[in-house]
Amino acid sequence: MNPSTQRPLAQELRQSCSLMGNSGWQPMLAVHLIFMLSAAVVLTPLTTFLVRFVVSFSGQKALSDTEIAAFLLSPAGAVAGVLLLAIGLTY
Repeated sequence: MNPSTQRPLAQELRQSCSLMGNSGWQPMLAVHLIFMLSAAVVLTPLTTFLVRFVVSFSGQKALSDTEIAAFLLSPAGAVAGVLLLAIGLTY
């Protein structure tokens, strides 16, 4: 596209919003909020449970940085790390 024919971003946004109409964005926002809230309600307790479950294998109430690193480098820790990473990426 020729730089002289490019429109400013604000003008592009106004045109996009006018094409959606007055009520076009509201259902999309509602669906987005419902999915974000449901993800938070499900994934937050799941992550908390998974972290507590993993820490319970150590027999301690808390782990130091080096203990966490050693655990994540073990086979069980690698699986737990992948699960935590997957949950974190979906949230």
